[in-house]
Amino acid sequence: MRNTRRGFTLVEILTVLVIMGVVMMMALPKMGNMNDRNQMRSAKDGISSRLAAARAAAIATGRQAFFYSEGDSIRVTASNGSTQVAKGNTLNLKRQFGVSVSSPTFSIMFDGRGMTTGARNVIKFGRNALADSICISAIGLINRHGCAQ
Repeated sequence: MRNTRRGFTLVEILTVLVIMGVVMMMALPKMGNMNDRNQMRSAKDGISSRLAAARAAAIATGRQAFFYSEGDSIRVTASNGSTQVAKGNTLNLKRQFGVSVSSPTFSIMFDGRGMTTGARNVIKFGRNALADSICISAIGLINRHGCAQ
């Protein structure tokens, strides 16, 4: 009668653990940047939605609407005759997403047709080593996929 045991030897278990350790060491740098990329994507979505809200408010009312970038905060206002009415709340990108706006303080005006006043507006922002941008064309279109040079 033969006595056989089912199971793994210590050498086999250690070999598997070493292989798992090597794979994890290769994957950790990618996983470390994942949070930064996700926060950048969320900030880009927030900026894009505020730009779209400003353009939509201008088209809906037939009056001017403004997108303001002041430091790391962004906000939208719409013209109501002679006064400016805030649309939504101010979004602080640094506090909420850890993202800094590298473009200087500026505003983008959308006229009643949804068009901007400048030839091309660029919003640049970054987090740690990552950088991205959003472009707004003269006709008010928002390009979320970076700016063509």
